[in-house]
Amino acid sequence: MYSNGTEHDLPPARAAPGSPPGARAEPFPLRPHAAVGLCNENRHLPPTSDSTYGVRVSSCIFCAIARREAPAERVYEDDGLLAFLDVRPITRGHTLVVPKIHAAELGDLDADTGARMFRLGHRLALALRRSELAADGANLMLNDGPAAFQTVAHVHLHVVPRRHGDRLRFATGLLLRRSAEPAATAATIRAALDEPDPAP
Repeated sequence: MYSNGTEHDLPPARAAPGSPPGARAEPFPLRPHAAVGLCNENRHLPPTSDSTYGVRVSSCIFCAIARREAPAERVYEDDGLLAFLDVRPITRGHTLVVPKIHAAELGDLDADTGARMFRLGHRLALALRRSELAADGANLMLNDGPAAFQTVAHVHLHVVPRRHGDRLRFATGLLLRRSAEPAATAATIRAALDEPDPAP
């Protein structure tokens, strides 16, 4: 779980079987991979650490999702990017866009991949408007670094659907963070993404 309540939840922590009493619990049994590199099987590389966030890169939940080692409701995927529903959404359809390359912060991410993330965020925002969710707008937010309330050490863009007059519902969503019909919601967004974007 993440402290500011705006991120994808980790599975419950647990110590490895047969560990001595007091052993450190690992959040997910993942394979190690490089600090910056494709989130796949780089078994020849040792686990690395991110001193800013105090976590092992090999325990990155977003990398686990990219490798299909952790569950997520996916709405889009290509060779470099992945978009999936936040498991604790502020509003229905709250989606995260992440690079498959592990990069803790924007300074670790190449500009082309960053630009592609925002282009996908743009597409998602338009899809949310024309989908059955009928959003009137969207917040696109990227928290870069702990000072900006980033709590997951993997760059990610939030795309949060908004409706006119939804201030109270939005504030309630920030507190409650309840997922409603995630599979149906993801299917709705995927269907809207398949439709052509309107001409500018």
